Amino acid sequence: MKKRGAFEFSFSWLFALIVGAIILFLAIIFISKFSSTQANIQDTQNAKEISVLLNPLETGFEESGKVVLTLPTSSQISTRCSYLEDFGKQTLYLRGENYKKYSETATGISFNNKYIFLESNLEGKNFYIFSKPFNFPFKIATLNYLIPMSQNYCFMGTYSDIREIKEELDKVNLSNFETASSMDGCSEKSKKICFNKNDAECSILVDTHDYSIEKKDSPNAPTVNYEGNMALMFAGIFSDSALYECQLQRLLKRASLLADLYYKKSFMDQHLNCAPSSVTDNLLAFELLSLNIDDSNGLSLLSPTVKNLELNNPSGCPLW
Repeated sequence: MKKRGAFEFSFSWLFALIVGAIILFLAIIFISKFSSTQANIQDTQNAKEISVLLNPLETGFEESGKVVLTLPTSSQISTRCSYLEDFGKQTLYLRGENYKKYSETATGISFNNKYIFLESNLEGKNFYIFSKPFNFPFKIATLNYLIPMSQNYCFMGTYSDIREIKEELDKVNLSNFETASSMDGCSEKSKKICFNKNDAECSILVDTHDYSIEKKDSPNAPTVNYEGNMALMFAGIFSDSALYECQLQRLLKRASLLADLYYKKSFMDQHLNCAPSSVTDNLLAFELLSLNIDDSNGLSLLSPTVKNLELNNPSGCPLW
């Protein structure tokens, strides 16, 4: 009898342990899924916060601007760009840190009227977003650059090479930007952006003669062209080449539409003896050319037309 009772007692305990283990297992699954859902909700809110922060930068009239982005936890930020439909779109993905790991699923938010440039898979909690209008020759859009506050950037070159760059950086006034005439003037762990120099420590090479940007820290990345435009130069520096080329195609589509609007306006101004026919002809050429450029190397084809428009925009009744 004692043996039978001991057996029943042991079986009851065994059954209770199995049931308890199953309940615990289900509870862990529920908590894990709930935690993942909450993390995705937080990531979505953080992505929307970036969109909200960009609004004053894009609606202001200042030449440059900046905002600080502080996320609740360390996050990984990536992006995807498409230029196939209308003006294309950009999708920003955030993966917040959860239990010392980034979320398995990235939550995305898409924009069809914003242009954010960033390097692949940025990581951090605190970021700067600074902006500059892209004029070519009229304003096409505001370009936004997303960079981690933990990374220092040293713009290195002779005074004549970086004079305008330094003036622009002084306007933005970011704590992680520095300028130097030699490597000795750059902080040790800074990312070196070298102008017209090819030093062994340079991460990025900017040639102000042929307007090219080469990423030495990404040897397989193709060289991109910025055609002497400072807004595009910053875009090429602070993003990978694939994102830069895609965003450029989106910008050129927008530029073509704006050129068409100015072209129609110039016809009306001609009746007022205000807009010369040369402006109208150049606007039509710009509209057509901008839709037939495959990559940044083709920007040089637009350059003569852009210069003509800059020179001939009538001062009495300017088109833009």
